[in-house]
Amino acid sequence: MKGIVLKLEKNKGKMVVVTDEGDFLHAPIPKKIPLPGETVDVSIVASPKAAKRSTRPYWLAAAVVLFLILSMGVLQPRFIPQAVAAVSMDLVSSVEISVNHDNKVVEAAANNPEGQAVLSRLQLKGKDVYEAANMVTLTAAELGYLTEGRSSNIIVTLSPLKDKTELPISRERLQQSMHDQLSARNYQGYLVVSQVNEDIRKQASRMGVTVNKYLLLKKFQDQLNPEEAGTFNEATVGQLMKTNEGQIEKAFPGMWCRVGTKKTEYQLPSLKTDIQYQQPNVEEESNCKPKVPVRRRGCSW
Repeated sequence: MKGIVLKLEKNKGKMVVVTDEGDFLHAPIPKKIPLPGETVDVSIVASPKAAKRSTRPYWLAAAVVLFLILSMGVLQPRFIPQAVAAVSMDLVSSVEISVNHDNKVVEAAANNPEGQAVLSRLQLKGKDVYEAANMVTLTAAELGYLTEGRSSNIIVTLSPLKDKTELPISRERLQQSMHDQLSARNYQGYLVVSQVNEDIRKQASRMGVTVNKYLLLKKFQDQLNPEEAGTFNEATVGQLMKTNEGQIEKAFPGMWCRVGTKKTEYQLPSLKTDIQYQQPNVEEESNCKPKVPVRRRGCSW
């Protein structure tokens, strides 16, 4: 007779099994100790009276085993939110936010001590990704990582966590939302919001660097001579962006935004926030800075 092991009572040398006929029995534990859920040969047959006595206390055990099996298999993916995309943010503080299909934060992790200081002040789980990104930005400013009136640069990258996953996050909306927060606090500098595929994440992981640092290394490293390469690899994301500030617009076409006033010939005082920006599809100027903005949103989308 075959039976499924429900419970092991090692102190008694017995196990509880349920047979094909639905009887619940006590049977001796064989030399090769089985695990709950395994099918074993049962050599004894309980009397109807014993089976009746045995049945009642072990219905609960059977229900528990069934629940555990289901919770570990079928039920888990349905009820536990799965992260499908990541937002990697470098604002001196380096933070990565993972979100599900509904753009709700599932997890947030820090990549440096500054990022840890930011996250220690926030509860991001369950927050909308755009709200969460603004909270990280504002907290970084409160901690002095973004100094009012002082020029510095920010890079944010969106990436899927699974192959062929369509990003639920709007790059343009995220950039506009962060831009408005930064502009309201007189921040000055470049805001880059880029988007990459999962392969870039894997390459960054193999190198042992963040997604943003990997992107900057790939964008700017070709311009260096071998003597400079070592120092370049050791630089922080902020240092890489500052050193190569003049190349940001070319390196991230259509993905950069200039926040704050910069006194150059391309300054556009007619805009509310006085922002210099790139318009990618303008043919009359090779540097993509139109004399008259087509869209008055301050950024390059």
